[in-house]
Amino acid sequence: MSLQKFVDSLSFKLTSNDKEVLGFIYREIIEAGKPSVSTKEIADGLSIAEGTCRQRLSKLYQKFGIQGKGPVKTVKLIHILKISTEYVEEVNYFHMFESLIEDGKLNQALHLLPKLIRYKSEMSRDLNLEDILKKIAFLLNEN
Repeated sequence: MSLQKFVDSLSFKLTSNDKEVLGFIYREIIEAGKPSVSTKEIADGLSIAEGTCRQRLSKLYQKFGIQGKGPVKTVKLIHILKISTEYVEEVNYFHMFESLIEDGKLNQALHLLPKLIRYKSEMSRDLNLEDILKKIAFLLNEN
């Protein structure tokens, strides 16, 4: 998922400063795969003072309803980004899977099935794989 899709999905508006901080965290955590990022790393990456960075982060924490102290709040924000990204990716796979089945492209759809199963087990979503498999069996029997 792109950062813009994430921002667009929010029920509240972000300022350009919010987007800048979130963008840096997103690039470091989601795209580069770092496990975490410190306030100093964010400040250095954005070429702003640490105090300014803390103020911007504080506003983000308030908007996301994140409570706690110190680095715990950043960990919570990172968790929100990760979960949101994974959820949107799962939904995209599911929609791709359904489209491929509807278009009769069963082989391509079957290649997505392991990813859907992985998301089902990792995310515990209400993705009904039994119904999906029944639909595949039905379509296979039709052909």
